[in-house]
Amino acid sequence: MRDAIRAIREVSRQALNDLRAELALLRGEESEEVGRALSPHLGAIPALVASMREAGLEVRLEVAGEVGTVPEMVGTAAYRIVQESLTNVARHAGPGARAEVRLAVAAGGLEVEVADDGRGPAGAVTAGTGLTGMRDRARALGGDLEAGSRPEGGFRVRASLPWRDR
Repeated sequence: MRDAIRAIREVSRQALNDLRAELALLRGEESEEVGRALSPHLGAIPALVASMREAGLEVRLEVAGEVGTVPEMVGTAAYRIVQESLTNVARHAGPGARAEVRLAVAAGGLEVEVADDGRGPAGAVTAGTGLTGMRDRARALGGDLEAGSRPEGGFRVRASLPWRDR
């Protein structure tokens, strides 16, 4: 339990730092530190998964396709969706839950899925700020996000993040 709490704190701390950087940028306070904080990308997802594993959450990562072709904005949205989803698994899925993160790059799009085998929601899923933020990120790119209980138990977040080659 302590490991899960530590993982939640670490991911939450990082999200808060990122929010501070975004606010600084909006105020016109540009710096190298602000730029780094705003640029998580697909390449950082294995480290995110590793940090969750170190905290005791069993996570499997599957990547299909050429991640180097994914535009930065799409990669950043995918990172944030995976980050929020894994935080939710640590918070809500219960002890011993396992999660799978799948990233699939195809022509002009990225599919992101995070699924767990935890206890799932006790009732109807309400869109809190985490789910709303993930959905907003996907829609800002012209994509979509679905989140809900899985028939076999647990919870799944699935995002479709398209892009156009220019």
